[in-house]
Amino acid sequence: MHRNVPRLYFFSFFTMFFVSIPVWVPYFQGHGFTMQDVFIVQAIFALAVALFEIPSGYFCDLHGRRKTLIAGGVCYAIAFTWLAFAHTFFEVVLFELIAALAFSLISGADVALMYESLDENSGREAKARSLGNMQFAQLISEASGAVLGGMLAAYSLALPFKVQAAMAWFPLVIALTLVEGNGQKMTGSHRENFSRVFKHLWTHSPEMRRSSMNLLVWALSTFFAVWMLQKYWESADIPIAWFGALWAAGNLAAAISSKVAAPMRAKWGMRATTLFACVLPVVAYFGMATFTGYTGVALGLGLYLGRGFIQVLMREEFNHHLPNEFRATANSVQSFMFRIVFFILGPVLGWGIDHFGVERALAVVGIVFALFYLGLLRQPKTT
Repeated sequence: MHRNVPRLYFFSFFTMFFVSIPVWVPYFQGHGFTMQDVFIVQAIFALAVALFEIPSGYFCDLHGRRKTLIAGGVCYAIAFTWLAFAHTFFEVVLFELIAALAFSLISGADVALMYESLDENSGREAKARSLGNMQFAQLISEASGAVLGGMLAAYSLALPFKVQAAMAWFPLVIALTLVEGNGQKMTGSHRENFSRVFKHLWTHSPEMRRSSMNLLVWALSTFFAVWMLQKYWESADIPIAWFGALWAAGNLAAAISSKVAAPMRAKWGMRATTLFACVLPVVAYFGMATFTGYTGVALGLGLYLGRGFIQVLMREEFNHHLPNEFRATANSVQSFMFRIVFFILGPVLGWGIDHFGVERALAVVGIVFALFYLGLLRQPKTT
């Protein structure tokens, strides 16, 4: 079982090796997409993931993490192979639907198998370090893919999408080498099982409710920026050849913060580290809205630094309050809520960028999360 741990790091690396994402916006703008179109297809992806999330997480808890990851690997390979040939709005929507199934199968299953594969005597710090290592692998992968994507885009904007198609088969190969865990599985009826999950998330304890809401809000705080940064770089007259390097620099910053998140929590405590992590995206939004050019681009690194801290600290806090038997389902419910919120707000944000400019949109988003930060300050010290 322990051999699963490094294999899951490699699995995480290759599922996030996105050669195409750093040039996604300009590539599809070249095929007639507006920013609203970009956010609409991402909202469709979010809705599709939301619809697939809970059934896939439940399947994982009932039938095994390895089988679920293999199924996710198959869908992942098919989706990104198709994307290399997709040009129209509806062809991209089809990609988003297949990719949504892939990510919903992978989401939660990887963390659940990681927890099963760790020694039973592993404490919270060991689990936080493992989550940090998984996050580190993902972010280093995104950075590597971004550098490669930027280099390939200098020759052709279509080339990163073709390379992505070839790399998309690696997660499936790695998933086939994993060993199934031997954790306890749910044995009740479907209704009883889902009732247990939802009661645990919302009525089990105040700590469980807070960790669930904090993970939702602050994961969104950095995710919104993913589809705003490329437009911001364009408005700052950053050459497109630099997009890959900028994407890589951001993900390297997030990788570093994900590695130091657990040691910082051990030294500072959960509350202080969380407050530090969550102020970073707020400062970044206001900084980019206020300053133009390279100063704003540099301040945008706060989004990436916050992302690394938030994903490790809040995911570990959330999973700490979950029993193993329905960990995948609970993580899928959390992801479902995340995707639904993005499905509702994503197109609105895209419309705002098209009509009022990216700087004003950044300022509005910054104000929203500043208000959430004030709420975070009032939470008990046990958070």
